[in-house]
Amino acid sequence: MATIDGSTSVVVTVKQIIGAIAALLVGGGAVLWTVLSFTIGGLRDDVSSIRADVGKLQESAAAYPEKLSEAQLALSKDISALRVEVESFRGDFKVMRVSLDDIGTKVDALVRQTKDQK
Repeated sequence: MATIDGSTSVVVTVKQIIGAIAALLVGGGAVLWTVLSFTIGGLRDDVSSIRADVGKLQESAAAYPEKLSEAQLALSKDISALRVEVESFRGDFKVMRVSLDDIGTKVDALVRQTKDQK
C-alpha cells in the first residue's frame, strides 16, 4: 500500500481536467434545470390562477350593466308600488276626513236638538 504524504506527486492530464469541467458543467446544468423547472412550474400555476381570476373579473364587469339595469328596473317597480300605496293612503285619508266631517255635523245637529228640547 502506498503512503500519501506532503511530498507525494499527483499527475493530472489535460484530458482529465476537461472531463472534470465537462462533468461539473453537466451536473450543475442538471441541478440548475431542476431548480428552475420547479420554480417556473410554480410560477405557471400562479399565473394560471391569476388568469382565471382576471377572466372571472372581466366576466363580472361585462355582466355589471345587465345587473345594474335589473336593479334599476326592480327599484322603479318598487317606487311605482310605493306611489300607488301613497295615493291609496291619500284616498283613505280623504274618506276618513269626510266621515269625520259627517260625524261632526251629526254631533252639532244632536247638540242643537238637545238644546232645543230644553
